[in-house]
Amino acid sequence: GCLNSTTWLYGAEVLPIALRSKIMGLAAASHFIVNVGITEAGPSAFANIRENYYYVFVACTLFFLVIAYFYFPETRHKTLEEIAASFGDKVVEVGERDVLAERDILDEKAGIDRLEKVT
Repeated sequence: GCLNSTTWLYGAEVLPIALRSKIMGLAAASHFIVNVGITEAGPSAFANIRENYYYVFVACTLFFLVIAYFYFPETRHKTLEEIAASFGDKVVEVGERDVLAERDILDEKAGIDRLEKVT
């Protein structure tokens, strides 16, 4: 549940592009290795500790929730720029006027005439 979604979503959303593919590759490899370990341990764990094996998953989930709460910055309701800033990236603020001015320059170069200008 919690570990699985975080492996795929958190890293892909918040990592800088230069590191994203490498870290996601490590995440996929570690996810595969853990799945193999759980699959191999399952039959003997159920034979020895029966249904108590499920408490191993509960403990892992609780442990990860504590780690995530204290060490992962909250990204809900934040813009991409705010998320980038919370991870130490340099953020360049661009206003609407700058975007419109650049659009006008590009339109002039392309020979596009607009019927009305937005100011």
